[in-house]
Amino acid sequence: MLRIAVLLALVGCSQQVGFLLNSFNMPGAVQSEAAFRKPFFCHDLDCPRYTVLETNDKFEVRKYEASMWVASETVAFYYTKRESDAMFFKLFHYISGNNSMNMKIAMTTPVITEVLHGPGPDCESNFTMHFMMPYALQANPPQPTESGVFIRNLPEMTVLVKQYGGFSTDDSKRVNLEQLINDLNAAKKKYRDDRFFTAGYDGPYAIDRHNEIWVAAL
Repeated sequence: MLRIAVLLALVGCSQQVGFLLNSFNMPGAVQSEAAFRKPFFCHDLDCPRYTVLETNDKFEVRKYEASMWVASETVAFYYTKRESDAMFFKLFHYISGNNSMNMKIAMTTPVITEVLHGPGPDCESNFTMHFMMPYALQANPPQPTESGVFIRNLPEMTVLVKQYGGFSTDDSKRVNLEQLINDLNAAKKKYRDDRFFTAGYDGPYAIDRHNEIWVAAL
């Protein structure tokens, strides 16, 4: 709980566009597109495939397939709009053609950022922003050509998810993360306390918005 408490404080320093999850090159990891029904909040975009294991009025338990993402990261004591924008535009440049195939790549959803707290109470934290590779490029994504951008293969994982609407602010992220942790403790769920993820599914001008906080299950 100590590390989650520190992470809660870090949310107040973040102003991301949106936030994470998971490679269809792994044996047995691919679920056919026909078998996966995209939820409404994916809109008409490719999004990570998952199975709902449990749902209630507090949180949802999802098992995500392994998948491939393009990512950029920074290490900082305080995560500000400056760091967030720098990572976002590196990833945007990648899908706009800054890749080994000079290819324009379709946007996917969500934009996810992993927040990983370093050891000890006064350490820097790692912030990693991700765009998922479209389904057609999962097996062989173009390589980034810009420094600080890399392809990340995220393994299958189970996450505990809290969903909320509206424009996601620092305060709403903090409140929803804190509520999720309280609900998970009340339900006696086991989770990793050294990291969390935020996921944003909508463009900057959307009105009816869908946001999520993820905590990795143990």
